[in-house]
Amino acid sequence: MKLNYKKIGEHIRLVDERNKGLQVKQLLGLSISKQFIPSVANIIGTDMENYKIIRRNQFACSTMQVRRDKKMPVALLQEVDEAIISQAYPIFEVKNEKELLPEYLMMWFTRSEFDREACFHAVGGVRGSLEWEDFENLQLPIPHPNKQKEIVKEYNTIVNRIALNNQLIKKLEETAQAIYKQWFVDFEFPNEHGKPYKSNGGEMVESELGEIPKGWTFSKIGNEFNLTIGRTPPRIQVEWFNNPTKNNLDWISIKDIQSSDTFLFKTNEQLSQEAIKKFSIPIIPY
Repeated sequence: MKLNYKKIGEHIRLVDERNKGLQVKQLLGLSISKQFIPSVANIIGTDMENYKIIRRNQFACSTMQVRRDKKMPVALLQEVDEAIISQAYPIFEVKNEKELLPEYLMMWFTRSEFDREACFHAVGGVRGSLEWEDFENLQLPIPHPNKQKEIVKEYNTIVNRIALNNQLIKKLEETAQAIYKQWFVDFEFPNEHGKPYKSNGGEMVESELGEIPKGWTFSKIGNEFNLTIGRTPPRIQVEWFNNPTKNNLDWISIKDIQSSDTFLFKTNEQLSQEAIKKFSIPIIPY
């Protein structure tokens, strides 16, 4: 056993409190990004008394399809005092918060190393579910509570900085989109005098796309860019995916594109050189 590492199961317990009398109204779902989200489930005709109540500082998780998703969804409720969630999700809480802080445990759950270990222990075919006993047997270091508080504080400082940077990036992207529209849709880019081109008498000519500034032309994307179609090796060969080494390459999936904004800086998976060569996977230069 690793030094100072303890089994998760030694410090948590399952909670199964049902919504008897419909005392709780707010219904939440659980996302793969380890956050609670407003539920979009169709609850018409559903017995809401059978839903589970989750309270502040309790966790909800999903042990299903861990291997397929390469993540174990788990979230700590802190935004509200109580809510209800599908009975399909196990609810658990820390036994003694004087020994293990819920925030510290949640911080551990957000680590990519935790997801990789959970994926390793997941069983049951390609989708792969994680047995509750195996989840409880996963280990984490548990320092003194004061040290846990220090770690959580530093972690939250970094998370808040990231959130602030993301807000700044969003503002810059909105500004860039506004400039793009002004220049390339409204054709109000600065002329030689620094004034908006079209509204200050800039010459326009007819084209297949309508009026465009004189000297401009249009072209098909295929004439200007090299286009290629990606390939996906069989997912059943799990060793080809998500095994970071210096030789493996970042693997851009549809999920990465859907979860990114204008630019893609990081992928959720890497692909082995063996799979790249075997299936002639196109390599995109940085």
